[in-house]
Amino acid sequence: MNLYRVALTTVFLLIAIIFSGCEFSEFLDEFPRKVPSIFAFNVDDKVEKPLSMPPNCMKSPEPLPDKFYMDVYWDTTISMQGFTRLSAGNVYRQLPDILSDFGNSFKDSEVHFYRFGEKIVPVDDREHLQFRNPDVYSDLITSFGNVIDEANPSHLSVVVTDLFESNADWSNVTQKCREKFFSQHLSIAIIGIKNSFNGEIFDVGINAANFSYDSGNDPVRFRPCYLFLMGAESQVRAFLEKWKKVDASSNEIQYVVFSEYCSLPSDFLRVSNAKAIDKKNLLENRTLLKSEEQLQEVVIVDYTEKVSLKIPFKFSFNSEDKNCLLSENAFDKRARIFVWNDEGEWQVQDDKQDNLRLALTDLNDETENNHLLELSFNPQSTLLPGRINLIQVQVIPEKNKLSLPEWISDWDMGNIDIAPEQFNGAKTVNLKKITDSLKDSLFAQTLPIITELNLVIDERKK
Repeated sequence: MNLYRVALTTVFLLIAIIFSGCEFSEFLDEFPRKVPSIFAFNVDDKVEKPLSMPPNCMKSPEPLPDKFYMDVYWDTTISMQGFTRLSAGNVYRQLPDILSDFGNSFKDSEVHFYRFGEKIVPVDDREHLQFRNPDVYSDLITSFGNVIDEANPSHLSVVVTDLFESNADWSNVTQKCREKFFSQHLSIAIIGIKNSFNGEIFDVGINAANFSYDSGNDPVRFRPCYLFLMGAESQVRAFLEKWKKVDASSNEIQYVVFSEYCSLPSDFLRVSNAKAIDKKNLLENRTLLKSEEQLQEVVIVDYTEKVSLKIPFKFSFNSEDKNCLLSENAFDKRARIFVWNDEGEWQVQDDKQDNLRLALTDLNDETENNHLLELSFNPQSTLLPGRINLIQVQVIPEKNKLSLPEWISDWDMGNIDIAPEQFNGAKTVNLKKITDSLKDSLFAQTLPIITELNLVIDERKK
């Protein structure tokens, strides 16, 4: 270590002492060893490299790319034709302009349109405006799975559709969504739009019955169409923010987000970062390159005494219009300990997990933090000597309490045989099965992390 790094480390340690209220002589008595910075490690070639974060930690979504690409895939099967025929309550006929304007509103952007039924066909410039015309809708078969295959994960893909697929087809689609999007920490959102409709609806029920449906000008009878968004979290959120500004007061519009970042603050959700307070037997060491409230380096004061700390946080919905999958008070908790191994990776210590004690309490405080997580452990039995240790504490949703917004059930119609007089064109066949399958695919891949705290403890020079 060169003189500059020694001096820098000394400055950080002095700052830590001052903030802790200790005299320098008291510090020497309590900490006879030097506490090193662990923001970097020495590899064989002696190059300094930063420590990575452990697996399954809370991730921040990538920022919007310098160049924004949006690909719009338009379902041109005959069953979509009815959305174009009535003037009243018709957002659908505005969508070609709306989507083009959305994409082009970004500083450096490209928007490409495609039509699809069984095959995907590029649409030339300005020809996307023809999607307002009933005559465009002539395809007999729709293959959503082909769109997933074609979609570029680095672009925002927007599919305009009525979400019709068979059960078997949707099982295939959601599996592809998991592999191509959820496994890469990408997000999916569905925007539902109740739109006027006058046309044919095909292949309903087990016997694939066809129905004529005319909603007239009655908003209660409007038929749902959907925008199915796939891409990076930042792109999906940017689209949703723009969509809020669409003037469609006569149309019911809903949405749901399938994302591991669902706990991030938004218009309907407030989550505060975890911040440790009331630390017992811990002293903060401010030497991490990436130092923030949720990643802290600490040192143990007395290895014969228990360590404890409190982590208050806030989680609340701003309204009843909840469009993510979390429940307000259905939380679980987990704690894990990792060590930095000789291969330069974090290795989980399964045999130490039970040494980490967690308690989660609902504070019922409407003004400040409304939940409290408490952690305690015995340093001697928990930490591995001679290694960099990292204790990760997370609050996650209870898996069996994850639920879809109520509008999904309200808009859903089971795929059963229905008499013509009972058929309701204002609902979507298998909507709940489709969205349940997406939810299960997402959470088979990962669970959203509501909040977390990572404590780094360097035991190499104990």
